[in-house]
Amino acid sequence: MKFKKLKIAAFAILVGLVAFDLSKGILYENMGIGSNQEYLSTFGVALNKFKATQNGDIASMKRLRMYYGFWQHDMEARSYWLEKCAEAGDPECNYTLAILYIRSKNQPEKGLPIMEKAAKMGSADAKKFLEESEAVKQTV
Repeated sequence: MKFKKLKIAAFAILVGLVAFDLSKGILYENMGIGSNQEYLSTFGVALNKFKATQNGDIASMKRLRMYYGFWQHDMEARSYWLEKCAEAGDPECNYTLAILYIRSKNQPEKGLPIMEKAAKMGSADAKKFLEESEAVKQTV
């Protein structure tokens, strides 16, 4: 009898946690934080990891990058998903990765080829960055 009550209690706790987790994503979405809040719930993270790893889904990689960078403050995981997204061919992620190498890590020799790749992919920000960099070089 006690075992059955324990199973019921454990199930009730699990249902409560699932309901809380799902409502957290809905709450953040209604608060207007970010453009896509699916990465805020545990189930959203698991779904995005599956889509990113199994299907190479760039949108899922971006959500994971945001989740780890802004919500978990795990910069190693954020960088991992940023690099995966860039490797998958996203111009925005290539631009962001290039900026990370050029400005934050002080490795322009590694960042500039990525910036050029982002510009070739159509990133307006990358094109602007390269034009401004060239203008600075000419005035020096």
